This record gives sequence, structure tokens and C-alpha cells, in this order.
Amino acid sequence: MKHPIRWGVIALVLIASGTAGLYLTRYQAPASKVHTKIGTPTLFLHGYGSSARAENYLVTRAINTGVTHNVITADVANHGQVTLQGQLPANSPHPIVKINLRDNRNTNYNQDGRYLTAVIKALQAHYQFKQFNLVAHSMGTMAAAHYLLASGKKKQLPRVTKYVSLAGIYNGVGQFVPADPKLDAKTGKPHTMLATYRALLQLRRKLPQPIQVLNIIGNLRHASDGRVDNRSSLALKYLVHPRSQHYQVLVFTGKDAQHSALHENSKVAQAINRFLWLK
Repeated sequence: MKHPIRWGVIALVLIASGTAGLYLTRYQAPASKVHTKIGTPTLFLHGYGSSARAENYLVTRAINTGVTHNVITADVANHGQVTLQGQLPANSPHPIVKINLRDNRNTNYNQDGRYLTAVIKALQAHYQFKQFNLVAHSMGTMAAAHYLLASGKKKQLPRVTKYVSLAGIYNGVGQFVPADPKLDAKTGKPHTMLATYRALLQLRRKLPQPIQVLNIIGNLRHASDGRVDNRSSLALKYLVHPRSQHYQVLVFTGKDAQHSALHENSKVAQAINRFLWLK
């Protein structure tokens, strides 16, 4: 996935984090009340400036491994309207939903989280499921974190059972990182927290349980994937560790561990398939 982040824009948003979203996020439910029961779906969410195409490799590897043949796309328009492309058959055991954000350069992470919530509500309008898995890359990890925070407060939202974080940007990205990016060696607590990170601290009390977390990180050199300082990704531990049932970190090296290449990495795909579906 190409990830041409405009750092100046992100700097302004980081300073103004926690502000309300600029768009209304809504979904018009169909008149029908008949919902198809499905197995636990897995949602894939791309990063900054990307699309559902960035999810194709990981999804294809899951299909080829025999996980599922049932895949649909949730297309999210700029104002939050969700269109589900495709249909899942009844009782499909491990369906996959690829998310496509039209507003893919919105670094208001609260709004990104609302986009993800809109996708969940759209799925609920058609299908019966109480829990789901989530795989998110880069900016998508912040949308995921905000959904986790929202679902801890709203019992009508389905619970995330397994969460895969790819190249998370929890405490900054690129040159916009804390003055002191170090982490506590035991707890993973950042010495200095950006406002966007502080907004997620309630996860330490409200993270829905039980949940299993796999934190996948790329390390090219100097503890970075070429775009994200590994310490920003590793700061996830402090947010989820008090309440997570399982927390694991996997670090990948080599050219395929570059930030935008992680979701095209065969070893990453194997790790995700094993974690989500024991494949």
C-alpha cells in the first residue's frame, strides 16, 4: 500500500486531537427485520491513503488456506454512509469483510473510529453476530482503538474477540512522536504521551473482555519500520495489558517488514491465519 502521509496535516490533527468529527456518520437500515445468522466475521481495515485493495493479499491467503470463501466489502462514503457489496450466506463459518474508506486521509481518529462503528451497524442491520475479529493496519489501528473504547461503553455493539494490530501508530507516527518516546520496560507505558494516546487511556479500564491481541511490528533498522517508531506500536501493551486475555508481540525483519509491505508479507499472513483461525 502506498502511504504518502502529509506530515503537516497530521501535526495539526495531533495537536487538536479529541475534537469532534467533521462528518455525521450514519447508516440507513433496511426495512426488513430478517437478519441472516453468520459465524464470527473478520474485518480488515486499511491505513492512511489506501483502500480495500491493500487487504487483498491477506484475505487471499486466508481463502487459500481454507478459512472461508465468503468475502464482502463494506464501502464507507465520505459522510459515513455504508454500502455492503456482496452477500454472506447463512451460517458461513468465518466470513471476511473488507473495509474501504473513501475518506482515507482523515487523521481525526475519533472520526475514523466512527466510520468503523458505522460499518458494524451496517452489518448488524443484515446479519446476526455477537462478536468479530479485527485486523487493522497503520492509521486503521487508531480507528480500531476508538471502536474498542466505544464498544466498552455500548453493550449493543458486538465485541472484538481477536484483534491484530499491524504497524500501530498509537503514540505518534513519522517525525511527530513524543519528545521522549521511551517505554517502561515492564509495563510498556510511554514516558511521554501524545494527546491522541492519552485519549485512549480509558481502555485500561474499559477494554471489552475477553479479548486476545496480536501486535505485529516491522523492524527494518533502528527500531523502526521505516515510517513508525516501534515504540509507538509497542505502546499498545499499556493500553490493553491489564484486561486482555492474551497479548503477543511478533517482530518481523527484512525488506518485507517495511511499513507498507507488512500486509504483503507471507510470514505475517501465516501468523495472522494461525492466530485468528489456527490455520
